[in-house]
Amino acid sequence: LQTIFDNLPEGIVWVGGAPDYPVLANSRFGRELIGVPAGTEGEGSVHGDSVVLTPDGSRPLATEELPLYRASRHGERVNSVELLVQRADGTRVSVLVDAAPIRDATGAIIGAVNCWRDITERKRAEAAHHRSAERFRSLVMATTAIVYTTDPGGSFVAPQPSWQAYTGQPWEAHCGWGWLDAIHPEDRS
Repeated sequence: LQTIFDNLPEGIVWVGGAPDYPVLANSRFGRELIGVPAGTEGEGSVHGDSVVLTPDGSRPLATEELPLYRASRHGERVNSVELLVQRADGTRVSVLVDAAPIRDATGAIIGAVNCWRDITERKRAEAAHHRSAERFRSLVMATTAIVYTTDPGGSFVAPQPSWQAYTGQPWEAHCGWGWLDAIHPEDRS
């Protein structure tokens, strides 16, 4: 089983049940992802010396808030929760976490499994896209010229705030080809 865990491209932790909730298996990728040294995964916390933080990094999660705790102690399924892990060396990794209880035939919780995915690059790309969109929006709002966007045929397919501010045409009037009504007939050709 550990061989399978060590070859998965996911961070997976499997814990047993009460009263001790021992770590039964921890994937190599999971250990590397959160900075837990090989051979120490069964000692102390599942997270080693790393700290699990809220997605914005503003505060550490209380033990009771951790997805694996919620699954193993309360039987809760936790799906696609974004968190931030601060490793012992201070580096931070954005993760997407799923956790689920493991139950026996009677429904009693006998353990839980936790899956982490590294989404750090995705979060960086989203932030870069947001910054780029914000720069474009700021440029459009700051310019004295009228900046607008059209589809490939020249039709307005979304409201154009700078066009509306300059011409006074509300969206209902300038949508599609309605914007031409604000252009002098001699300037249309």
